Amino acid sequence: MEQVQPQVSLSADEPCEIRQQQRLAFTVFINNAFPISHVFNNFRETNYPSFADYITSMFEQSVCLDISAYCVCLVFRNRIGVEASLLNKGRNAYIYALQALQQALRTEHTSNKADMIGASILLFIYEMRVPSEDHGGWASHCDGVAALMKEMGAQSFTHGFARSCYIFFRGFLIAYAFHKEQPCFLEEDQWQQLAEKVRAEDSQKPGLSRMFADVTERIVMELVKCPRYVHDAQLHQSTQNSQQALVLYSRILCTKNNLGFLVTQLKDLISIYQPENTASAPEFLLNGAVDAINLLNTLVQKLIMDPIPPIRLYSSLARLLDNKYIVQDARCLDRLGCSMGISGSRLD
Repeated sequence: MEQVQPQVSLSADEPCEIRQQQRLAFTVFINNAFPISHVFNNFRETNYPSFADYITSMFEQSVCLDISAYCVCLVFRNRIGVEASLLNKGRNAYIYALQALQQALRTEHTSNKADMIGASILLFIYEMRVPSEDHGGWASHCDGVAALMKEMGAQSFTHGFARSCYIFFRGFLIAYAFHKEQPCFLEEDQWQQLAEKVRAEDSQKPGLSRMFADVTERIVMELVKCPRYVHDAQLHQSTQNSQQALVLYSRILCTKNNLGFLVTQLKDLISIYQPENTASAPEFLLNGAVDAINLLNTLVQKLIMDPIPPIRLYSSLARLLDNKYIVQDARCLDRLGCSMGISGSRLD
């Protein structure tokens, strides 16, 4: 296998202009793929770096981050489509990045695990744009991120780059849980406590975006429960356990009502603080919450039927992958993440 030395791996004697070009290339990637969430989350950066700023500050210091960043820079050079001339170059760099990440996982200390999570996130993004032949690479990276997060525990994500990774990637973890029709580990108590900490701290930070932090974080804490509801409803449908279905019905109804109240609050905030016809992270989250309410409404209607009819989910992630929307427009990733992976999901 050919190994290509990626351009982001610099020697100490190379001029600073080259490093500036690398930072510019990564900025182009962020602006093409995550223009909305990056701008919105700037207000959070009072006591820890943003996802993008940390990675660009670490050039030459973390091999797996360097090469993973190089991969995405190649295939996100344009917002619409991928240059054919860069596909092979990107794939070679991706293979090299996988080797670097595997080596880091074998040898690095716990203190560097956040860097490995960051690298895995970048490789996930690469695979979403340019899937491997088996179309399973993105899922493997998502599983890898989840495994590292569980190993580290929620307390490790209260500060630093780990916190940035949590903020940046949680929407994709929820989207993946929906796609698998499995519960999302972020619903567990320790992770809900982390979300509550983020809500309490970020709602006190300076900047206009902080006005949205309280309600948006509360919405996230409700949305993360939804993958389990679908999973459990399918389980009760397969066993036709009407008694357990009614218990689940009550839990879903509680979440649905909570979301309805929070959606009203968020709509009011958007009408006050957001210019008309301007895309924003709160608006994308609002769309996800509205679709979640509709999905939960369908779910509770099915659960009170006798017998319980089949429950089939078509996730927003499946829709993006099936139609190759991410290749066509990189901003689809931003909309997916900001909506916590729910906008566009539906039950049949």
